[in-house]
Amino acid sequence: MSYVDLLKTVDIFDELDTARLERLSGICTEHWMRVGEVVFEQQSHSDSLYIILNGEIDILVQLPTTNTASAIARLQRGQSFGEVALVDEGLRTATARVASPEARLLMLHRANLMELCHSDYELGFLLMRNLAIDLALKLRQADLRVPQA
Repeated sequence: MSYVDLLKTVDIFDELDTARLERLSGICTEHWMRVGEVVFEQQSHSDSLYIILNGEIDILVQLPTTNTASAIARLQRGQSFGEVALVDEGLRTATARVASPEARLLMLHRANLMELCHSDYELGFLLMRNLAIDLALKLRQADLRVPQA
């Protein structure tokens, strides 16, 4: 199945032509999840980026001063999350949980995506530039939402 039409709407794939989007589509895997299911947990190993095909995902952050998670974003169709995994393969900085009755997600493994970037440097440059822009925007929005301890 080709996901090119959806990938065209995702900010981190801005300026990629149809041929490059087809290559990206070929490395995507689709996942169905139900309300309340956790896509990944804060502090878990990260190696994948997710794109929402349909449904909603809450992004939650565990504050060091409390034992409760605070929702910092609700993401919808066409939005991506888990991008930090593409940059550093470090631990997840937040928890992602399904907020709608069901969600359909595309998952891109870091290794597959990096292989594409190595074989096509322009694709890699555009993707990393777009990731930097996307992460900066999300960081600014999160700073406005997270209560200061």
